[in-house]
Amino acid sequence: MKTPNPRFPTQKRFVISAFTVLVISALSHSALAQQSSEPGRAQQPARQGWTEVGHVTSHRVGSAEGSAFMVLEDGTVLESKRPADESVPEVILKAIERMSKNGGDSSFSFGASEGPTFDPDLSNELTAPGSTGPSSVVLGNQDDRFLVSSKALLTGYPLRTIGSLSRNSDGATGCTGTLVGPRHVLTAAHCLYNDEGWFYGEETPAYFSPGQMGNGETPNGAPRRAIQYFARLWNNKSWDYGLVILEDEKRTAKLGWMGMGWYSPIHHYEGTDVNNHGYPLAGQSCSASPLPSGQCGGFMYGDRCEIAHAASGYLMYDCDTTGGHSGSPIWQKWGTAPVVLGVHKRGNEPSSNAEIVSTPATLNLGPRMRPVMWNDICDWMKEWPSAFASHSLCSP
Repeated sequence: MKTPNPRFPTQKRFVISAFTVLVISALSHSALAQQSSEPGRAQQPARQGWTEVGHVTSHRVGSAEGSAFMVLEDGTVLESKRPADESVPEVILKAIERMSKNGGDSSFSFGASEGPTFDPDLSNELTAPGSTGPSSVVLGNQDDRFLVSSKALLTGYPLRTIGSLSRNSDGATGCTGTLVGPRHVLTAAHCLYNDEGWFYGEETPAYFSPGQMGNGETPNGAPRRAIQYFARLWNNKSWDYGLVILEDEKRTAKLGWMGMGWYSPIHHYEGTDVNNHGYPLAGQSCSASPLPSGQCGGFMYGDRCEIAHAASGYLMYDCDTTGGHSGSPIWQKWGTAPVVLGVHKRGNEPSSNAEIVSTPATLNLGPRMRPVMWNDICDWMKEWPSAFASHSLCSP
């Protein structure tokens, strides 16, 4: 069983003058726009700074860290080579300035006033009862993940913001994603294109099923269709993130979304308790499976663990994962708001080139939310706004 480090309690106070910078814009359903619009008919993207470079069947993604890619519904690929923006977002700087003038309020949580409260029973699903022994990480000997099978939890906030990403509308899992805006799903870039730089084309996840309850069971309504993708770099542990744009629907905006945030300096991550919830491939084995076959079966599984190490662009943690968890959130509760700190990528085998490596893997890792990642995601969200709700920090 993973034992929380007592030096780093889960419930922290975020003292802006000491070490923490955070960004939160988490929302359940309280700020829906009062506009009326047909699904999928929101403002069209400006596409400023994007250049058409080909089609998914003929264009291969490069490896330059300054590149980002946009894929339209018809398969057109566009590239942006603008430098990665590593500046702290202006909204944060202004908030910090206000806090300083007010004497440095000790509980700084920007945007949290928009956020909903947690469902009271959520904590019951955030531990793995009866789990003992060392944690297993991808290739370990024990699977500490627990099943999330409560319909109330999967239709409640925030777990309804996490869903499976799959090629077909049947919900067969491929990757995991998290709503971070009214129609915007954060995931891993390698869920969108392969290690040779080719987008998956027809194999690319085309549907997002929030709070899925097993293959074909969708308590939050039919899977949402993806119409657009943004991605950074598959082969880089700090840049393996992307954003899926869904058809614009009021039912999706009503689900709400998680916030995004980070610690500064980075040493304050270590020992911090975090959560991971994802959708392992349906045909894999899960120790907590409710099925006689022992297969994961398209259900959500979670784990609670610690961040073991933080590097400049990625986090390392001991949550258990298997294939299908790719793109899932590494998140924790800040006050009453759920905040995504990172996106799951892989284990720390030597091929990961992580600062800590092991054979077999002993830790998992994924890109860490930070100003440059926030700015990417926020800019991409501005390209495709929703007619039904507005992200307070990432709207045009």
